[in-house]
Amino acid sequence: SELDCILAFANCAFDLNFVRPRMLEATENRIHIKEGRHPLQEIITEKQFIPNDVCLNQDERVNVITGPNFSGKSCYLRQVGVLVYMAHIGSFIPCKEAEISLVDQICARISTVET
Repeated sequence: SELDCILAFANCAFDLNFVRPRMLEATENRIHIKEGRHPLQEIITEKQFIPNDVCLNQDERVNVITGPNFSGKSCYLRQVGVLVYMAHIGSFIPCKEAEISLVDQICARISTVET
């Protein structure tokens, strides 16, 4: 099963143009992803997926994401979490380049108000 998992990672990386993230020590507190793509959203969307950059570090630890409904805020937030998770389990990730510090948790807050 481990070999099957590794082969699946390799096939996805090759077929979908994923790259190897550079993993950093936890003390560097850095997540830098250039032209990141949500791995599932990119496959199911009919239009071309627009890549997004992520830059979090010791000085810039919080991002406030605003915009109209259906503008991609939730997709962006999930994308960051999924890419960080994929990097931690040893997978290549869909982006141009990435530097990701080791983390012990991934937290996100998505708030919706239905009226």
